[in-house]
Amino acid sequence: MYYKIIPVFNGSFSIDFAGIFGVRQNDFPFNPVIRNSPSLVFLLIDENEKALLVDTGFDEKYIWGFPPHASFQREEKDLLPLALSAHGYQPEDISTVIITHLHWDHTGGMKYFPNAHFFVQVAEFKTLTELETKKETAYHPEHWLPLLSQLRLVNGDIELRPGINLLFTGGHTPGHQAVEINTRSGPVILGGDLLFDYTSLWEDLSPDTWERLKTGPGKDMFWKKDLAERINKWFSEQETGKRQSESVPGIKKLESRGARVLFSHDPKLINTGIIE
Repeated sequence: MYYKIIPVFNGSFSIDFAGIFGVRQNDFPFNPVIRNSPSLVFLLIDENEKALLVDTGFDEKYIWGFPPHASFQREEKDLLPLALSAHGYQPEDISTVIITHLHWDHTGGMKYFPNAHFFVQVAEFKTLTELETKKETAYHPEHWLPLLSQLRLVNGDIELRPGINLLFTGGHTPGHQAVEINTRSGPVILGGDLLFDYTSLWEDLSPDTWERLKTGPGKDMFWKKDLAERINKWFSEQETGKRQSESVPGIKKLESRGARVLFSHDPKLINTGIIE
């Protein structure tokens, strides 16, 4: 089976990390500002014109941080339902959505897909049951907690259907996955956020800095008290099985497969058009 790939622009966001933590930009341990990072989802269309989706972009109600240090830019036409409609599909038409990882900027549009199953790696969900408090801020479970019955956990590398492979990579998150797609011009891999490493954010800021965020203006970035319990309970009831294959860590795995690799925040993809 061959697929066409359409990168779909979902808006962009900006985050001033130094401002959020109240740290001078020169003292921040990595690039202190993300400016106008484009958010892209990927529409996959098979030979029968049936559509699948990879990731669902961000919800303007949760941008990492808080105003004025976090903001978004989005025209009405870039709202996910309207952006998909411009390509001839409605959210209700889509029954398969692959989530590369559960960070807030990839799960924001899950609410639009009442008929979809969402495919997530076991390791990605397991991470949420063992999460350090500071890392709660990178996930927004309200995006998908009402949709738990639609989640489908996969364990390692699998052929999801002819022409589409899910590749467990780890890296950006412990359960990150990429998507390998068969196109007429050759294999293409959607690499999600594997280019980004936020280790410095989690490890190089002092506990006091994180505590000031949690007890101050960033308190709403952290999970409500019962969220972890609900997540743990659901995960404990799932059949997770044994991983089918071991992963080569991160980006090296994708490079070894000899495919063209596309990433979720690449501005060059905004006007790429159809890849086939």
